[in-house]
Amino acid sequence: MSENSHPHRADVLVLGAGPAGLLAAAACHRRGLDVRVIAPEPAAPWDKQLSAWEQELPGIPSTWVRGRWPGMRVAGTTATTLAAPYLAVDVPTMQADLLESLQGSLVAGHVEGLSHSDDGVAARLRPRLGAPDVIGAAVVVDARGALPGRYWQSAVGLDVSLEAPWTRGPWLMDFRPAFSRQPRPSSAGAREGAMSPTFCYVLPFTERRVLFEETVLMGPESEAVLPQLEARLRARLAGYGVRVSEVHRVERCRIPMDSVARPVPPALRDRVVTFGAAAGFTHPATGYQLGLSWRRAEPLADAIQSTVDGRAAPLSASVWPDEALAAHALYRFGAGAVRSMDSASLVAFFDAFFGLTTEDAVGYLARTLSTNDLRRAMWALFRRAGWRTRLELQRAAVRDPLGALRGVFDNLMEQAA
Repeated sequence: MSENSHPHRADVLVLGAGPAGLLAAAACHRRGLDVRVIAPEPAAPWDKQLSAWEQELPGIPSTWVRGRWPGMRVAGTTATTLAAPYLAVDVPTMQADLLESLQGSLVAGHVEGLSHSDDGVAARLRPRLGAPDVIGAAVVVDARGALPGRYWQSAVGLDVSLEAPWTRGPWLMDFRPAFSRQPRPSSAGAREGAMSPTFCYVLPFTERRVLFEETVLMGPESEAVLPQLEARLRARLAGYGVRVSEVHRVERCRIPMDSVARPVPPALRDRVVTFGAAAGFTHPATGYQLGLSWRRAEPLADAIQSTVDGRAAPLSASVWPDEALAAHALYRFGAGAVRSMDSASLVAFFDAFFGLTTEDAVGYLARTLSTNDLRRAMWALFRRAGWRTRLELQRAAVRDPLGALRGVFDNLMEQAA
């Protein structure tokens, strides 16, 4: 069959059936566009707990919320509360609702390549009995997830029932080693092959049903990290005095923290756009991307509809507006600084970060600050930090190969002068 002539055609092909892919597909479907979602197993259950600050998910259906807390506890060496609402998503309900809205649009298959066709883009599928080998579309959305990186966030979680009620509330980050058997931070840095300091993330869905997750924020690629994290988590639970009556689910998660957008050939950029983690949505400092996918799905669908209708529409600008790109560069700079810190500097950094106003700290984590407010928050953090942390940030500015980021940091220094 010629790639310029294929009977199987849609307005939009979405590659990937994760949260980002289905959010984009559903937004297009609501506009009356003919959508196909292509994935090896489009209805395979999502097996990770998704969570976000409430301000990241405006308008989320109440039935998609598994838990809501008015604030999250955090601690470097001392504890405080970020008083902003935080949500845990009811993942099975979210996925089931999105799949139901896209009935008849799901295609099980592997896309092996994309090429121009007379009426848009042709997706070439791995041959499969009884299925088309080419599907055409006006626009293709690539939401197949992040490319591998050099630095990974790794986590092991236990969704458990407890013998006694949990009374310490929800925790976004608990770095305190007093509640685990990990060594206290040392200014000498971690020994070769050792993990960075880890923190515990705690979501109490009821008094006795709790998710505990031990996380290393970012470190090098290593499969050995996950067993170490599970051992640290069990040691931490012992330190908390927690007695587990039942383990409902074990969650193991690895997120590339420095991944960039999947490449799109120049000849296809007017018709192919990346989305979600495939577009580099992963927050360089937290690993989150659901909120950005939620907020960008509607603008992307608007741009796709314009393209389908024959009106020029910059697809990439709907995914990454100029201001968002500028902010993302700042986040990448901040993540690079954190990556280079030894144990003592990392915990000191978070002590300073958690001392920011809730608006600034949560806005940074949620990516809801304007670029100017983000610069202001970063400067406020620099002023709060001790001299060792300031030195680490200055060193990061020197190491950063992008002159633009060094210029941003220099501008902050000039404003303080």
